[in-house]
Amino acid sequence: MNRRDALRNLTAVVGAGLALPVYSGMLAGCNTGPVTPPYVPQTLTPEQHNLLGVLVQQILPETETPGAADVGVHDFIDRLLTGFLPDEAREPFIAGLVDVEDRSMAAFGVPFVEASGEQQIALMTELDFEAYPETQMRAEMAGDHVPDPSETALNEQNPQAETPESEAVEDDASASELEGPPFFATLKGLTLWGYYTSEVGATQELQLNPMGEFRGDIPLSEVGRSYA
Repeated sequence: MNRRDALRNLTAVVGAGLALPVYSGMLAGCNTGPVTPPYVPQTLTPEQHNLLGVLVQQILPETETPGAADVGVHDFIDRLLTGFLPDEAREPFIAGLVDVEDRSMAAFGVPFVEASGEQQIALMTELDFEAYPETQMRAEMAGDHVPDPSETALNEQNPQAETPESEAVEDDASASELEGPPFFATLKGLTLWGYYTSEVGATQELQLNPMGEFRGDIPLSEVGRSYA
């Protein structure tokens, strides 16, 4: 039922005078268009899906444009895991999420999604250095501070928390022992792919048409020479 039909039907039943006081309540229940239901993960557990959302949002956070989780990149990755990636790619990725959670519990004593932004960045920096060792070497040569998860604020509040080198991350099924590219490298690649092929990424973050408006007949005097 649309708004016009609702008003017509209400007036016909109770009369214009009686209908006026209840118009607002009646219209509130009218269908004004399709509503997209919340995404339900198909391969990841709800907890893993939430964790993935925090990770991708930290990789591409909200600035003047929406962040990666804001446009549903974690939903996109779950769809890939469900219908497109083979088991040999799916299983290491899920193991990587488990590894992130294990490291967070060992270093901070809380799940990754409950850690502070500073703690999350420190742990992700550690993962980035493991995936791209040359990045850490360049940072150290430049004298940049390298975040350490064990140095962050929550560890001071929770001195019983173990360091990331504890047995929690040395399990035989940990992601670091599985073959294939490092988890964090895969995560960053999928995040960039999902974001920049989304409508927001392609039209707000990027320029949709890098050539500008189409001009089929440009006088040679404007360019001076023909293009190579």
